[in-house]
Amino acid sequence: MGRKPVLTFQQMVAVGGECERIWQHRAEQAAIKEYEARAYLQDVRKLQDQLIAAPVASRRERVWKDTLKFNSADISEMLREANPDPIRVKRPYGARGEVLDEAIKWCASTYGITITRRRAQDCWDKFSAIEKRLAADLP
Repeated sequence: MGRKPVLTFQQMVAVGGECERIWQHRAEQAAIKEYEARAYLQDVRKLQDQLIAAPVASRRERVWKDTLKFNSADISEMLREANPDPIRVKRPYGARGEVLDEAIKWCASTYGITITRRRAQDCWDKFSAIEKRLAADLP
């Protein structure tokens, strides 16, 4: 007879799924940060901020309306000329330990069970294997 498992199968898959969710979230955040850092977007944001900074009361005046048209045309031109490359969502390098730590905290708060990094990694591996098996079975 062996020892009683620390987590049930469903809990293991849930912890593995949480690892994958955290990993994917970090990858998406990195892609958004890369996108927001593009120079043409910073110029667009400056023009938009200038428009937003105008007092509401003055927005009915002709000068503001002309400024709005001029800045809108500039923004449209900047976006047209930018011709940006697509942003690739890449897995965050060197974040595995942090992902596992977050999943351990999630497991402790959700199930009241504190697990080790090794156990969290096993859960993630099991989740990935199940995900790959399911993807292979799809037509």
